[in-house]
Amino acid sequence: GTSDATVIRAAQALGYAELDGLRRQLADELRQSLSPAARLTRTLGAVQGDVAAALATMVDIHVAALAGLRRDIDAGRFGRAVDLLAAARRVLVFGIGPSSALADYFAIQLGRFGVASRSLTATGLALADGLCRLDGGELIVALAYSRVYREIEVLVAEAGRRVAATILLTDSLGARLGGRVELVLPVAGQH
Repeated sequence: GTSDATVIRAAQALGYAELDGLRRQLADELRQSLSPAARLTRTLGAVQGDVAAALATMVDIHVAALAGLRRDIDAGRFGRAVDLLAAARRVLVFGIGPSSALADYFAIQLGRFGVASRSLTATGLALADGLCRLDGGELIVALAYSRVYREIEVLVAEAGRRVAATILLTDSLGARLGGRVELVLPVAGQH
């Protein structure tokens, strides 16, 4: 619904001489792998062995993440998350792949606060075994990013079927899964 002239002016305002320059840049960004290894390689390439630049880059990334947290999660959402955690008989923290370490750590930290918890970091039959034990008194905290993969689809469906509450921490799946979980906490994607 936007005129061609408006799109071209927007591209020029972003510093591109023409729309094709913006298209090429967007295509290049989409072609780049967004895997953790690729992001690390890109960051290391940007600092090129400069220890001061590495420190500054690391601090900038964390400051931006904290600013995003403050912007994206208001007091109401945070309070709702605390209420769900407090009401749960047990908390299961789901994360696979790179998120599995975060899931394990969060479950350990909850245990240190006296909250019955464990992590769900398996896939396939081992995940199914963990989900079979749901009885409705649990809260599932699910870390899921980028796309709706099979395990998150099964987890959300099974939690809904077994009346377990679910909090979803995600960068981009809130719109696709938000209607099937109690709460979505948006987290900024890393660059």
